[in-house]
Amino acid sequence: MSTLLKREKSSYSNFKIILLFLLTITVVSASIILSVSLTVCCLINQNETLSLLEKNAHKYKHGAVASDQMNCSEIGSQILKENGTAVDAAIATVFCLGVINMHSSGIGGGGVMIVHNPNSNTHISKRSENFESVVYDYREVVPKQLETVLNVSDPKLLAMGGLSIAVPGEIAGLYMAWKDHGKLPWKRLVDPAIKLAREGFTMHTRLWEATNFMKSFILSDEGLESLLFINRTVRPKYSYLKNPELADTLEKISLDPMSFYDGSLAEDIINDVKNSSGLITLEDLKNYKVKKRNTIDLELGNGLVIRGAPPPFGGIIVEFILNILQGYNFTNLHFDSD
Repeated sequence: MSTLLKREKSSYSNFKIILLFLLTITVVSASIILSVSLTVCCLINQNETLSLLEKNAHKYKHGAVASDQMNCSEIGSQILKENGTAVDAAIATVFCLGVINMHSSGIGGGGVMIVHNPNSNTHISKRSENFESVVYDYREVVPKQLETVLNVSDPKLLAMGGLSIAVPGEIAGLYMAWKDHGKLPWKRLVDPAIKLAREGFTMHTRLWEATNFMKSFILSDEGLESLLFINRTVRPKYSYLKNPELADTLEKISLDPMSFYDGSLAEDIINDVKNSSGLITLEDLKNYKVKKRNTIDLELGNGLVIRGAPPPFGGIIVEFILNILQGYNFTNLHFDSD
């Protein structure tokens, strides 16, 4: 995912290029990191493992929200307290992450969401037509002018630059999931992110490191430079950042999300992409479709079924690892309830 930054005509597309590139790394690495973590868990001393897991483990009676930013988790938790659905909470959390984690998340990219109906039987032997779980696949897709990309001789141009920009799917995916499973007003879910972008947030360590890593590229854009740099030097870690232009964009999305694909926002996006020699057209945006897909299921025994997203997502890798781990005898953990 990448972040739509409406700072200047060129800033949206340039930063989006950076973030779409970083997202590709993040998504591919996620499965690898998980598999390594599981392996280490099995090799280290069992008592150390239990102590580590039990230290911060809890049971929640009504629900919980977990993200890599506490502010965003708290926003999602508040949505649950207002009788919002899990999908409502997820959407609000994702919008928040798009502001705070602008280096790896945002409305210019895509993602995947698995929604499970808690009122259904969780032990499945045969799949029926009425699926109890659904995968919303809203990953980015290549523009229609794909042949232009295939003829590029320098691979670096596909990783950095206008040709690396794909058709974003996040807004369409979140909006479809909300229409199917949401309860609170759509605007209520976007408002916390608007407030963060307008009033400010902290430049945390990972954002600071990512900015330093892409320093030379970001400095080629005046809008991004003014947001993340002072006198051509990356702002100090934990600086307070404000992004009113992103707040304005989110405000439009909160009122009319599909304007991102067929409205004033779409036209702005296409103009910026063209200025960066990108290939996305208005037709690409208008024709973007979210895919509803089936989960891939693994029965773990005792009536438990784990469900994951099919390729190109990492569900099948996680299930492969868990299938191997079924041959091990792990002691049950005892979690404290909060």
